[in-house]
Amino acid sequence: MKKKKNNKDKEDMGKWSLPTRWSEVTLGQFARLEKLYKGAASEGYIDNIDIISILSGRERDDVMALPLEFISTMQTHLVFLELEPEVGGASNVIEYEGEIYQVNYKEDLTFGEYIDADTILKKDPTNYPAILAIICRKEGEAYDSDFVANVYPKRVEMFDQMSVLKVLPVVSFFLSRWALLERCSHVYSAIKEAASLTVSN
Repeated sequence: MKKKKNNKDKEDMGKWSLPTRWSEVTLGQFARLEKLYKGAASEGYIDNIDIISILSGRERDDVMALPLEFISTMQTHLVFLELEPEVGGASNVIEYEGEIYQVNYKEDLTFGEYIDADTILKKDPTNYPAILAIICRKEGEAYDSDFVANVYPKRVEMFDQMSVLKVLPVVSFFLSRWALLERCSHVYSAIKEAASLTVSN
């Protein structure tokens, strides 16, 4: 005996939605897409089911259960992915819902900021929301135990839901400074090693 589809099943299918331009893609979705593309680079194949799952916020199994015609319609809305997002230049400031969040470029990272950001980057280099929650804060906010416990989780969620076009300039700004910091660190290590060798000789 075949099980009848109830009205709720039909209604759920009608609620599917996808972004149709880069401005509608969140930073969290962009980060997950980038991770997907990097993982698929070695295989030379990207599964559209995974892309739809990420951009719709639905599980892969839910996407697989959709009618083929419905999937085909969805794919026509994703042609914008073939274009690079127009981000503009790097920036250290984000204005969001009347608040200003900025990367402090006048002072060096604190030890706590560096360790936590480095840990995240080593574990998942595309986890931009978590990185920004550490280094892009309101003026006067200290990165301390109180911030980590009470503010950080909500801030990660906030950055995760922001439009990628609003946030990528700050991501670019931070990563360029981080690369410079890493180069300085390598140079310092090399100088230290050379000095040690000179003393030994």
